[in-house]
Amino acid sequence: MGKYCKRIVLLFLLLFATNSYAVSPAILHGMSGGSGSSCDTSSTVFWWRAEAADFSGTNGTLDYSAGDDTGTLASSAAINTDASYFGSGNGLDIPTGSDSISFDTSSTTLDDEGRFEVWLYVTTWLDDTSIFNVRDDDNNFFELQLDYSDEIEFNWVDSSNTRLACVSSGANISTGGWVFVQVSWNASTDVREIYVDGTRYGSGGNCDTTINSFAGAVATHRFGNIRLAASDFYMDNIIVSTDSTIDPLTTCKDEEQWPE
Repeated sequence: MGKYCKRIVLLFLLLFATNSYAVSPAILHGMSGGSGSSCDTSSTVFWWRAEAADFSGTNGTLDYSAGDDTGTLASSAAINTDASYFGSGNGLDIPTGSDSISFDTSSTTLDDEGRFEVWLYVTTWLDDTSIFNVRDDDNNFFELQLDYSDEIEFNWVDSSNTRLACVSSGANISTGGWVFVQVSWNASTDVREIYVDGTRYGSGGNCDTTINSFAGAVATHRFGNIRLAASDFYMDNIIVSTDSTIDPLTTCKDEEQWPE
């Protein structure tokens, strides 16, 4: 009987462990964050899993915006299941040139520093394709774009159209697979950073060149291609934060939902 009891107990423990993972997919995705540390959302002003183009109460556990922003899809941009990096749910599909979604906002908190994180899947790469930009009412803006065939470029562009480019030299981003991209900026320390899958690539040169604070309140966040370049790509789990200091910026990359 001793051996049979032990077998029954072991079988019960095995079934319990299997069931725990089956009913809690968040465990598989690391609700405590990609690096094992807790996901600090205290400075997060925008978190979009692309489940909806707005942030209504019914989507409050999936998408978050401090200002309850509402998104506007342009051209062929779409929210669909094909674009989700989780394998379920939705992502943002940018199949052709000029596809984008914009969120009008009235945030003053991104005046001096900020951080942007996104899961990115590029199917067709064309240089000068815009991925993300945030701008104020005076047309100063930060922009992330595809460039150099396999790199990303993070630009500060002021109202006089002077551009300072920080490049992820050596990242060698491949098409046909998901990568986690993060950029941060801090006007007080004149630093811009680029991370690809947790490794910093943007440093030195223009990455450490003087940049300006926004002259006014941030007016728009825009995701996708605002130009005529025709790269085909997906975006998912987009996070905008006012904290530029989290390093290597990976603690929230595998979160499935906005933690209430």
